[in-house]
Amino acid sequence: MLRRLPRVVGTAVSLAAIVALATQHLLPALRHGPAVPERLGMTLLVLAAAYWGMGTMLRRAARRAWRELDSLGPMISRVIPLLMLTMLFFFYNAEIWQVAAQLTMQRTWAAVAVIALLSISLAAGNANDELGRMLEDHAKDPEAEAHPVRRAERFNVLLVSVLVTMIQVTLLAILVFVGFLAFGALSITEGTATQWIGKAPAQFEGFLAILPNTINRPMVQVCLVLAGLGALSFVASAGADPAYRTNFVEPVLREMREGLDVCDAYVAARHQCECADQLAAEQRAERQP
Repeated sequence: MLRRLPRVVGTAVSLAAIVALATQHLLPALRHGPAVPERLGMTLLVLAAAYWGMGTMLRRAARRAWRELDSLGPMISRVIPLLMLTMLFFFYNAEIWQVAAQLTMQRTWAAVAVIALLSISLAAGNANDELGRMLEDHAKDPEAEAHPVRRAERFNVLLVSVLVTMIQVTLLAILVFVGFLAFGALSITEGTATQWIGKAPAQFEGFLAILPNTINRPMVQVCLVLAGLGALSFVASAGADPAYRTNFVEPVLREMREGLDVCDAYVAARHQCECADQLAAEQRAERQP
């Protein structure tokens, strides 16, 4: 919204917002909120995100997530059945239900977060290898010699590749979670869960209490962990399996190559404009007495 305003107005509004965020604790109604160091940290985080263009990246990620819905067909036909088949043994294993019953939801989400970090690191490693090979081929192009890829540009391309991969992984994890949850609600009764856990499975409280009794808390925790492991397995397979690579990796690499070509064309056009402006300035200087 601020980009549509004049630069002076946008700067004034931004500074006013920063001051309001930093001094909000002085208001009696908001005195019990975050402390001053936390507010300053939030302000610096927002400024850093704006400097690195995270808003643009998030908008692009949202548009890409919408386009990635087209890949649900290949996921459902090729990936989901294989993952469900390989993980079905773990789903019908009493030990994993016993472990899940002893965990709180916070610790379960922490375990899922660790699996997510492993997936991101693996996706970053695969993307970095692919990017290195692609940049070697790109450097051989005569048109790209005048514009070598800088470190910031390489990081940007790597970030986009990892972001697209994680969007695919998130969609896959959601499908696996919903699939196991529906399968468990149909096939695992409360008596079976009680026999595995050793006690009646805990039910959700609060607004999640509207869920049917067939969906208990240990079942949701087991499905969350299996969805995370399925996503990690997908990232590992996408870097090695030819079928996964054709359907999910090659389109991302093709988009990265197109981005590098567009960048080269932009730099070349800007260089021509700068040369034309310099030549015009020299001609004007020569005509002056």
